[in-house]
Amino acid sequence: MFRKTRTSNGNQSTLSKDILMLERGELTKVLDTDFESGLTDEQVTRQRSFHGANRVTEIKKKSLLVSIISQVVNPLALILLCSAVVTYILDHAVDAMIISASLIINILIGLLQEGRAGKAFAKLQQSVKQEVTVVRFGQPKVIRSEDLVVGDVVMLSLGQRIPADVRIVESQGLLVSEAILTGEADDVLKTSEIESTDSEYLSHVGYAGTVVTHGVGKAVVFAVGDATSMASLASHINASETVETPIQKTISSLSKVLLLIVIVIIGIIVGIGLIRGYDMYSILLVGIAVAVSAVPEGLPAAVTVVLALGMERILDKGGLVRNLLAAETLGSTSVILTDKTGTLTKGMMSVYKAIPASAILYPAIHERERHESDERFVLEVAASASDAFIDSETGEVNGRPVEKAILSAWIKGSGDKDRMIGERKDFLPFSSDRRAAYSLNVYGDSYIVCASGSPEQLLEQSTYVLKDDSRELLPGDWKQKLEQFQEGEAGKGYRIIGIAYSTMSISNFNVSFSEISDIQWSFAGWLILSDELRDDVVTSIQRARESGARVVMVTGDNSGTARAIAEQAGIVSAESIQEVITGAMVMEETEEGLDTIITKTNIFARMTPIAKQKVLSAFQRAGHVVAMTGDGVNDAPALSSAHIGIAVGSGTEVAKEASDLVLIDSSFSVIVDAIQEGRRIIDNLRRIIAHLLSTSLSEVILILTALIVGLPLPILPAQILWINIAQGGLLNFAFAFEPASRESMKPRKDHGVITKQLGTFIGLVAFANGIIVAGLYAALTVFNFSIEQMRSIFFIVLSLDTLIFTFAFKDWNRFIPTIPVRNNPFMLLAVGISMVLLVLPFAVPQLASLLSLKQLSISSYLPIGIGFIANCIAVEFIKYLVFQRKKDVKDTDPKEGVVS
Repeated sequence: MFRKTRTSNGNQSTLSKDILMLERGELTKVLDTDFESGLTDEQVTRQRSFHGANRVTEIKKKSLLVSIISQVVNPLALILLCSAVVTYILDHAVDAMIISASLIINILIGLLQEGRAGKAFAKLQQSVKQEVTVVRFGQPKVIRSEDLVVGDVVMLSLGQRIPADVRIVESQGLLVSEAILTGEADDVLKTSEIESTDSEYLSHVGYAGTVVTHGVGKAVVFAVGDATSMASLASHINASETVETPIQKTISSLSKVLLLIVIVIIGIIVGIGLIRGYDMYSILLVGIAVAVSAVPEGLPAAVTVVLALGMERILDKGGLVRNLLAAETLGSTSVILTDKTGTLTKGMMSVYKAIPASAILYPAIHERERHESDERFVLEVAASASDAFIDSETGEVNGRPVEKAILSAWIKGSGDKDRMIGERKDFLPFSSDRRAAYSLNVYGDSYIVCASGSPEQLLEQSTYVLKDDSRELLPGDWKQKLEQFQEGEAGKGYRIIGIAYSTMSISNFNVSFSEISDIQWSFAGWLILSDELRDDVVTSIQRARESGARVVMVTGDNSGTARAIAEQAGIVSAESIQEVITGAMVMEETEEGLDTIITKTNIFARMTPIAKQKVLSAFQRAGHVVAMTGDGVNDAPALSSAHIGIAVGSGTEVAKEASDLVLIDSSFSVIVDAIQEGRRIIDNLRRIIAHLLSTSLSEVILILTALIVGLPLPILPAQILWINIAQGGLLNFAFAFEPASRESMKPRKDHGVITKQLGTFIGLVAFANGIIVAGLYAALTVFNFSIEQMRSIFFIVLSLDTLIFTFAFKDWNRFIPTIPVRNNPFMLLAVGISMVLLVLPFAVPQLASLLSLKQLSISSYLPIGIGFIANCIAVEFIKYLVFQRKKDVKDTDPKEGVVS
């Protein structure tokens, strides 16, 4: 029935599908495991050596030939390729060689940048490792998913990604999303009952990569790594295919437009040339010169490296960008909807104190310390309702922050690591829907149900109150007294957890929550948890507000805690009269009412996932670009709907899957850093595009002017290519390393890469530069300079223009003498290399001959100096007109105003 077969890699075993239908007893024998105690170290070593690690072999990357072809089938590269072919046909072998060399250089640069980008993306993928809880030696243990072996017993919980193919052993309302495998949106109920069916995906089997969306369970691993169903599916998918982001699509469209413009200009040139009586041979050479001058060859590669470096920098600051679109959109964020715990606060919760309800209702008795046992009981009930656990090897407490704090407090106070009241029979973990965790335990000859969660909810449903280790039915306004205490503690910024319990007689031990009704709850008291603000939160929120982004707290905590933390963090001032809006209020409001509410408050408390979605939609209707944090399974829809979905590092796999950005350490400051990095990406892309197009278009204007007035070409195709590659190429890439400008975190209206303002600037700079060099050409003609001298002069003038543009474009709002240059060492290196490459052709006779350059006399440097100074003045004047003239005018969109 059961057999093992070798896979193609020769060292990993694949288990037969027959294992899917084995009964429990046979399953334990075949997998050499125990469902209660799990595996021993010896068994783990043996299983790993036989079945291999839980890693899927990487899909083979595309070949070098395919990469080269992808670089060539680019509109800009095709222009160079066609130019080289035509030039060779026209018997200009030297020019053809130089154009071909230019094409090869661009292909090599593209391949290098593609490789760098690929390494950056691989680094991103490796940054967040999935962990899983297994049972070994009878104790729960947290390990990396890649360390799983066949036979491991895995604990499945809400929001977890199933790490391998598993057989379900125990199930409590276990629902799994298998959309990644089947495409079906509906979740699948998983049970331990063997499903006898021909269906490809079975209900008693959990598949690697699928996600738990409800309930808990236990499962045993029967296939890992390449033997899993997901690995089999992935082998048929070309993982190297990527989707173009908006910026890449914009650049692709720009390339096609430039190609069309080049074709039109060549058509015009041919028409003018034929009218003037030029032969076709000469006209084609001119057309090639224009085509070469119009091509910003390094643009596609530059875009790739800017995006890759930007994502790396965000990662270095603690943010994992899962979606390239996020790297572009981050800079446009105008509203940040942020959770509190772990994002604004440190997420290192500790139980400040346990307070029994009797201490509030009977203060005199409490002062005489007659209810210390009540405090212990409150902690004991809370610990029994917790799903945190102790790692048997390290002794560390593992679990979610609140659960860890509760169990740690119980161990510290009692010294008892076995915190259960009796034996647990059923458990419902905390969820945003239930707002509490419930544990059903056998306690002597009774059942006790322990509850930990929302104090408002547990107090509301309670009929009795804890007193002297027993429950008491009280008349009057006792609930109001307890509510007043809750509100007072919450107003101090503490996290308040309510604790309740219920006892009942039993006739058997085989019941679950689904079989219990009419529970009469006794309210036991509260746990007061403290969670300090992160050290950098106040500064980060101030930075966000200064950038024009509004920070809004959307939390599940109660109103008092939410307001206190919002005041401490600087989201609202202590004097603010803003109303705290609750999730219940949000659900009752119409769209029109909610549209008004979001303009008046920055604090939303006791929010459910559905309420979060409604608030998100309201901000989006108002025209905001919204970044939203989340961590739970039910947050996934809102994270998917937000312009930037942000999952905290401690959140569920479902939330991370739905997000664009993962905060590895959950810190709010990473969001602000990512926004700044997003703006830096946009600004650097603007610099590169402006630099490339300004240089290229000014060359086109110069050549067209010469052609229209009937003068010889002032510069040859080979010379243009040398300028574009040797001088411009390195300088373009240097902008990718440009630090964020001092203006980057000021409010801005225009977030796109190619804006009207940038287009105006490029057009004016290209036109002014073209007019200057064309005028210089006319002046040199009047003074009877030879065409060889003039071409050598313009070779230097246009090369120096690329340097002028480089320093001028570093900062749109400063004049060149005041712009810092040492903050980008790569640019200084690029400038140095470019200067060497400018002088090199004049120092090496063979290279000068190849480029048709002549040695210049001292008098020839006068027009070079005039051209240099004129271009400096022109560029700085245009910068002033386009960018600096209105820099003192407040550039803030009314929609981005911050409620204070």
